[in-house]
Amino acid sequence: MASCHTSHQLLALRAYTDPETALVARIAWHGLSRAMHHHAYELAPTVTELRGWHRDVTTVLPRLVR
Repeated sequence: MASCHTSHQLLALRAYTDPETALVARIAWHGLSRAMHHHAYELAPTVTELRGWHRDVTTVLPRLVR
């Protein structure tokens, strides 16, 4: 899986962890990816969104590291 594209890894994550953890990981990844590839014609993410994604990542990481 390490050589696969991140979107494919996120789809396969359900096979390695519970569905809730996989969903939170996908939501956080897509939100942060969208924030990092921000376009001038889009609204920037809010502080609340950024903090939420940070919270999600800090919640999911311990569940995935074994």
